[in-house]
Amino acid sequence: MLLGKVIGRIVLSKQDKKLEGKKLLILQLLDENENAIGSPVISVDTVGAGNGELVLICEGDESMLSFPDPIPPADLGVVGIIDDINITEIMIKKVKYNKDKEREDDSNSYYRRRKI
Repeated sequence: MLLGKVIGRIVLSKQDKKLEGKKLLILQLLDENENAIGSPVISVDTVGAGNGELVLICEGDESMLSFPDPIPPADLGVVGIIDDINITEIMIKKVKYNKDKEREDDSNSYYRRRKI
């Protein structure tokens, strides 16, 4: 699951029959500190989210299971509206690099907990 913020909406004049009546949202993916990561994505809305709201996003075929048949052809779905985020600690992955700035095998990396 992913964290995102609704930044817009898509309106289609023609679409696949399975998308008829479905609301499409433009989302900015966020990290745990609500900072933007990557480019905006388009998602089908299953919960009635509005502009500016923080949302929970599900990926893959499972993201469309909340729709009755016909299931829309999409791989991202907004499945929740977030009221509050409370993080007490995060896992930070440390990755070792060799002298040529190439990433070494994952067996050499480790995780460290950090209290927030």
